[in-house]
Amino acid sequence: MKNSKKIIALLLMLAMMFLAAGCGETSQSAAQSQQPKEQEPAAEEEPSTPAAEEQTEAEFISPDGWRIIYDPRLVECSESGSNGALFIYTGESAGANLVEVFYVPDKQPEEALYDLTSSWGDQADITRSEGIFPGTDDKWGYWRFLPMEKNYGTSRTAIAGQYHSGSLLFDISSSMGEDEAQNMLVSDTLSGIIDSITYPDGFGPQDMYSYYPGVYRQVGGETDYSVVLKDDHTGWLHFQDSKDILWGSAELTDVLGSFSYEFTIEGDSLYVNMDGDWVEFEREVSAEDYPGNWAEKISERVVISITPAEEDGWFDVLVTWREDLPQKDVYTMKAQYQTDGSLYYEDCLYVIRTFGEDGSYEDEEQYRDGSGLFWYDRDEEVLYWTDYEVEDKEERVQTFIRVDYEI
Repeated sequence: MKNSKKIIALLLMLAMMFLAAGCGETSQSAAQSQQPKEQEPAAEEEPSTPAAEEQTEAEFISPDGWRIIYDPRLVECSESGSNGALFIYTGESAGANLVEVFYVPDKQPEEALYDLTSSWGDQADITRSEGIFPGTDDKWGYWRFLPMEKNYGTSRTAIAGQYHSGSLLFDISSSMGEDEAQNMLVSDTLSGIIDSITYPDGFGPQDMYSYYPGVYRQVGGETDYSVVLKDDHTGWLHFQDSKDILWGSAELTDVLGSFSYEFTIEGDSLYVNMDGDWVEFEREVSAEDYPGNWAEKISERVVISITPAEEDGWFDVLVTWREDLPQKDVYTMKAQYQTDGSLYYEDCLYVIRTFGEDGSYEDEEQYRDGSGLFWYDRDEEVLYWTDYEVEDKEERVQTFIRVDYEI
């Protein structure tokens, strides 16, 4: 847990005022006294000059799309190479304390980390871990840590995550002494730099493990165990009870840190190491199972087109008649992939479309904001469409098969 910052800002208030007054001379004669005496202008007051307010925040904006806030009273910032920035702690400390943030194009995180940490000495001394990348709540990162006792009193930490077409890295050096208050200020200042990072232009997708998310059920056995992996690296283990987890490249970890399981994925099979036994789970369905064209199983007259939308996990869906009829039912909706493997929508627009001889058409709205879902059955290789707007429950579900013709 991060400690609260307790930095006391010293405010200096200076006020200066300069007064000057002219003194009139005494009359020298009666004549002079009868003349109106010319008054000397009173001296103007010098305006007081308030002390300039001390700057407590500054920012660095990278051309690579990230932004960091830092305290210029304690940190000096400068550009580092063509793709980074260096933040050096300038307060009192036991040694060097700095954070370097930089972008490495065209390299995956673990490759970029190897390049960085290969000069740290014995790789056996470096601890490896994974977690949510700084400044995000759904992007994954990789950590490397070298303790200070293995590096002449200065610890090293490196963090890397897939960022656009390359990797974004943090390289952190920290030196701690015997003064606990001093150490606390150093730690809070460096943490504040890292935690302040934002991505005004967006972080971009991470596709390293894009095929991992899905619902997996245990193969064989007497128990009905399942594993759910979501796109944002969260999920659930449904064993004897349900546990919230984080998943990375090779471990399923309880969000409270009380346990972790080694796992691997091969094709549609997930294997979990449970107390030395590798238990197999089979993927039920994934988002990649849905895109394409589908036709109603019996007559193939009603067709569905499902295409990926710009947003990850979303799909544009069109349902209509296959034939060129003068009048058609047309359903359009945007459906989102769910952790149970279905596509759910609640924005369906249903119209009856009437075509003119010149190809023009008019739509007569029947309803909007309709809801329903699509469910792919991998064993049967069929798509079920459940339309919640149909009152008769026996008629609200239709079955479709995948087809290769255009719609």
